[in-house]
Amino acid sequence: MKNLNFINYILEVLKITIPAIISVGVVMLARYYEKKKEYENKIREKKVALYEKFFMAQHKFIIEDSKTKNKHQREKILIELQNAIKDFTKDLMFWGSSDVIKAYNKLQTRMKAKDHKFEDFEDFYFALRKDVGHSNRNLKTFDLLRLMLRADEFDEKGKPLKSTLINNNPDLQDENIDM
Repeated sequence: MKNLNFINYILEVLKITIPAIISVGVVMLARYYEKKKEYENKIREKKVALYEKFFMAQHKFIIEDSKTKNKHQREKILIELQNAIKDFTKDLMFWGSSDVIKAYNKLQTRMKAKDHKFEDFEDFYFALRKDVGHSNRNLKTFDLLRLMLRADEFDEKGKPLKSTLINNNPDLQDENIDM
């Protein structure tokens, strides 16, 4: 009889403590995931700022340099791009995902090749977009480049009318650019 009373006592205690333990566990788990999400959002904000700064420097070089005839202004834009690349490379060590770092290294290697094309940049841009949470599922080659280049440089299927080779195109070459 004593054993039965003791077992009933233990069961009553368990009836009270198990729901309390589960409730505390659920609250702690929810708080953990909330903190984790908050941390991921802070990192994402840093990444977005870093990637945006880098992209804007490249965009400025592509757009303004092609319009600028003044040698001094062209040199200034080039120096800004080189500084942005240096800053980006340094910051990428801390803020870039492994996929972005790999895509950036691949881009650097491709830029030395004779058949370097604008599409090589696009693979890198896809990695950047993915890293900040975008899906590239419905995008294909040249979709991002069409945002940066003039619309009249593409045919109705979205392919460039001229070669997208960079290293063999005198309009796009500048020996001083190192990525």
